[in-house]
Amino acid sequence: MHIPVAATSRTLLKSSVSFRGACLVASSACMLFALPALISPSLANPAGGAVTTGSAAIASPSSGNTTVRQTSEGVVIDWSSF
Repeated sequence: MHIPVAATSRTLLKSSVSFRGACLVASSACMLFALPALISPSLANPAGGAVTTGSAAIASPSSGNTTVRQTSEGVVIDWSSF
């Protein structure tokens, strides 16, 4: 039985190119959907913090930050929402 090498190589090359193209499209789609999550800042800060045990001060200097200054050990904070 005689199989032309050139024909077999072309078939393998075509399937390899189509597979690489499909992988490229799939990885591009994943990056397109994941990119906004990596770039956008978090908009959900904890709110309504009440120190129930220990000593701490809670401040929100800007809309994207919440600062907790703990001044004793074993502080427990009850947050009403995140």
